[in-house]
Amino acid sequence: MLNAVIFDMDGVLIDSEPGYNLAEERLFKRLGIEFTPEVLAAITGANNQVVADLVVKWRPDYADRRDWVASEYEAALYGSLVADVDGLIPGVYEWIKRAKADGLKLAIGSSSSDRMVYHIADAFGLSPLMDAIVTGEMVLKGKPNPDIYLTACRLLGLPPANCMIVEDSVNGLIAGRAAGTMCAAFHGTNRHGLDLADCDVSFDVYNGESFNRCIAPLIK
Repeated sequence: MLNAVIFDMDGVLIDSEPGYNLAEERLFKRLGIEFTPEVLAAITGANNQVVADLVVKWRPDYADRRDWVASEYEAALYGSLVADVDGLIPGVYEWIKRAKADGLKLAIGSSSSDRMVYHIADAFGLSPLMDAIVTGEMVLKGKPNPDIYLTACRLLGLPPANCMIVEDSVNGLIAGRAAGTMCAAFHGTNRHGLDLADCDVSFDVYNGESFNRCIAPLIK
């Protein structure tokens, strides 16, 4: 039985990844790291702390500047978010409104920083519809660890088995599986061909058909 849906933000609620990727590539060039498809896959869905750890892994000479790397990464993405994102992914607001009308609890569970998540939630009218909002700054370990989704389930007052996450990244699906939630993969922004097969349901667009197929049958 489904009682709640928890949405990732980037690539699920907003199509932010193209701008992010350009900002990431510029930053990684400054750091002396080649922005390969493998690097992109490793950082997609991860928070700035995880990214900083990866940078130190790839460039141990940044070990004493880890916090600076995390701050620079967050600043680069926030700048792209404000400059490039001017709306939600088509259909997602209607999807959310229908889920709310059908009695489901709703949450955002994102690896992004507080200011990034609340900027989007407030700018596009999502805050009043959410029963919980969890950011990467609220947990010790971001995705692919399960902390973000476990925290969201706790704030919703529901067991993970009665919650479904909506993700667009491998790291996010790993986090959902580890938390014990149902997992939905959104392919509508998967430009890099990430392998999102480890999910319970998948869909490409937010519309009535995808809601009826992925959500409605699970509501008692």
